[in-house]
Amino acid sequence: MNVLKSKTRPIWLKSIEIPPTNQFLVVEHFIVFLPSSAPNLLYSAVPNPLNPATEISYEMAASGHARLSIYDASGRLIRTLLDGQRDAGRHNVTWNGRDETGRAASAGVYLYRFEAGNSVQTRRMTLIK
Repeated sequence: MNVLKSKTRPIWLKSIEIPPTNQFLVVEHFIVFLPSSAPNLLYSAVPNPLNPATEISYEMAASGHARLSIYDASGRLIRTLLDGQRDAGRHNVTWNGRDETGRAASAGVYLYRFEAGNSVQTRRMTLIK
């Protein structure tokens, strides 16, 4: 029986039921298939709306290249906050409401886009003055 798929790994678990008599009874052995990697996650910016800065958190399932960029509502790149190798785990980046040249961005709606591995996620935030 072929139970392995390309993106799964077998995990053996033992289920134990405890009856009211405080005796243990082994019920069954079974296999649970889990994805080989958890998804990368982009969290909400805090605070949102922001004035003058916000913290953006993201989580990487595995080490690798990541990019986090800020765009205005028309899709114009405002600033790239990170673009490089990152370790697996949760990370935080602060956007100070400024563009690549250091000028303060105007009030309005902005999109932040996180790219890592095969995933791309975008969220919205509002800059108020």
